[in-house]
Amino acid sequence: MDSGSWVSPQLAVVARALDSDFAVNARTRILSGCPITTPHFNSAVDRHSATGPEGTLERSVKMLSSLVALLEPQPPWLAEVLRQSNVQSALSSDRDNETSIATGWATRLASVHSKFTR
Repeated sequence: MDSGSWVSPQLAVVARALDSDFAVNARTRILSGCPITTPHFNSAVDRHSATGPEGTLERSVKMLSSLVALLEPQPPWLAEVLRQSNVQSALSSDRDNETSIATGWATRLASVHSKFTR
């Protein structure tokens, strides 16, 4: 997820499901601005296949939007972060609506999980 990916919402959902420290790790990422460390690729085609067509900023916004959407109930520290103008600007630039993608995948995962744990 830290490399940036066009499946950041799905990766965040899986992280929330599997990582007992998800909230702590999400907070660390959010407070640091969701930095993306893009690994070196031999070609633009390889980079595009691995991370999607966007640049580092857009991939960072994907992660931010996804993590914020999945922090439920919303922790007290998040309200202050969401009031910051740079965070508001980043979230408003989310063209792919990562929030809906993340919450939709989380809902589907919960539904599938409940079918197998009855």
